[in-house]
Amino acid sequence: MSDNNKAPVVELVVGIQFERPVITNECIYEYYVSNKDKYPNIQENPILPSFIEHVDRPLETGMLSGFHSRKYLISKDDNRLIQLQPNRLLFNWRKGPNNAEYPKFKNVYDQFVEIRKNIDKKCNFNNLINQLEVTFFDQIVLKDFGLENHDLGKIFNFWNLSKSNKHVDFNFTIPYPDLQGNLNVKLRSAIRNSDNEKLLMLETTLRGINNQDEKIDFWFNRAHDVLSSFFMDILTEDAKKIWGF
Repeated sequence: MSDNNKAPVVELVVGIQFERPVITNECIYEYYVSNKDKYPNIQENPILPSFIEHVDRPLETGMLSGFHSRKYLISKDDNRLIQLQPNRLLFNWRKGPNNAEYPKFKNVYDQFVEIRKNIDKKCNFNNLINQLEVTFFDQIVLKDFGLENHDLGKIFNFWNLSKSNKHVDFNFTIPYPDLQGNLNVKLRSAIRNSDNEKLLMLETTLRGINNQDEKIDFWFNRAHDVLSSFFMDILTEDAKKIWGF
């Protein structure tokens, strides 16, 4: 995803996963007490499964046994979200109902690094990381392209479907051995709740792990570069002009 402020990003997620449960309720409570001025709102949600990407075989998934939950710590403006469960830490920036401007990857990542370091002081998980991930959610409004239905060829240069196609839902995976993981792409049609506008929701996730001799920061920056290049590569010239690229 390009860091152009006109990019159609509505959410960005940066996260890490651990080889065993390590974030306790005590850790979460201590972090919340220290940061409730920034993240005053708490929600409880079901836990997410764990994922291990393999370049040469299917995705490995798992679920923690026992009674676990995923805590949301939500910022005052509702644009930032920390997700904490025993074996995962995720940080979301989201556009939200106030239509916040995308703050660029570096700004979001720097906030994630600060959160990660502060929670690691309490939970000591830095040597247990077994998966890294970056996900972009892009919301593509059809009317911006003068479209009524999903003529993907107007937006993407790798697909050309008929204008009569009223519904889209597909996904594919591209391996990235240098990141020890995969780029997973999902594209589906949707309707925006606020105004019933027809949309395409594009979700691109790069999940993998850093090499032994490389730092986590290198992996995340490389993952961002891959996601940005992929997004630009699949766009038509008309789409790039509409978004000011």
